[in-house]
Amino acid sequence: MKLERYKRNPILKPVKTHHWEGKAVFNTAAIYLNKKIHLIYRAVKVEDNLLVYYGGADTSIGVASCNLKELVQGLKSGKI
Repeated sequence: MKLERYKRNPILKPVKTHHWEGKAVFNTAAIYLNKKIHLIYRAVKVEDNLLVYYGGADTSIGVASCNLKELVQGLKSGKI
């Protein structure tokens, strides 16, 4: 399979009406497996939670979540 860069980027953008990605989406990865395209990307909710998100063609599963302020504080303090 030969992949070609999509000329009308971005493919994913924040959708304010989606609670899981209301602020930002970024760093998308895709894999073609068993005749389906699977996406993994990070998203920021309106409440400042960072999500790592998996989306399939017919299903979607949230994988992980953390509060951005707590993450930054933990990194600055050396606890993370």
